[in-house]
Amino acid sequence: MSHYMYEFLGLMAVFSIMIVSPGADFAIVVRQSIVHGRRSAIMTSFGIGASLLFHISYTILGLGLLVSKSLFLFGMLKWAGAAYLFYLGIKALRAPGMEASGEAPGDILDDAAGGTVPMVLKTAQAFQEKGINLEVIDLRTISPIDTEAIKESVDKTGRLMIVHEAVKTGGGGAEIATIVREECLYSLAAPIVRVTGYDTPYPVQTVEDDWLPNVERITEGVENLLSYQ
Repeated sequence: MSHYMYEFLGLMAVFSIMIVSPGADFAIVVRQSIVHGRRSAIMTSFGIGASLLFHISYTILGLGLLVSKSLFLFGMLKWAGAAYLFYLGIKALRAPGMEASGEAPGDILDDAAGGTVPMVLKTAQAFQEKGINLEVIDLRTISPIDTEAIKESVDKTGRLMIVHEAVKTGGGGAEIATIVREECLYSLAAPIVRVTGYDTPYPVQTVEDDWLPNVERITEGVENLLSYQ
């Protein structure tokens, strides 16, 4: 019994090191946080944790040994996994594409960062169906910042809306707005609009969605810009 206990403790030690060590799962969570926002990263973390818990559980219960001894069970699991991968591939191929570029002609420039990008793209698609083109620039960094791309689009569209999750006062959008006012003032046909988080401490998770920018607020910002002719 003690022999198996030592093996069990050794296995748990290896799993513990694997869990706390940065790896592919850490990279996925970081990417989800940057691209889709905090909530998506949290859900991804729970998903990874649940899969590890499931793996550890069936290992402890001996189900892995049972499956390895049965060619039928092993084959069933293998085909189930292949079917799931096939399903994911079909869904990926059938998913609607969406392009956003600072090079296509547009009526309004949307400058977005981080987790707000998918919402801005969704808004841009909705306005495109109405015949209004929105240029979207996804700023991956604010230091350095792609000043030339912003200036070029402002000169072309005459409008600018900045969207980010941080608070409005002292946020990164203020720096972008200042650059545009300093270097593209006479290109602006409307006041700069900022759609951001509110100037309050970051809220608890239950009201987080009401605090962060959403499609409704972004749409309202675009309509505000369109009101200036």
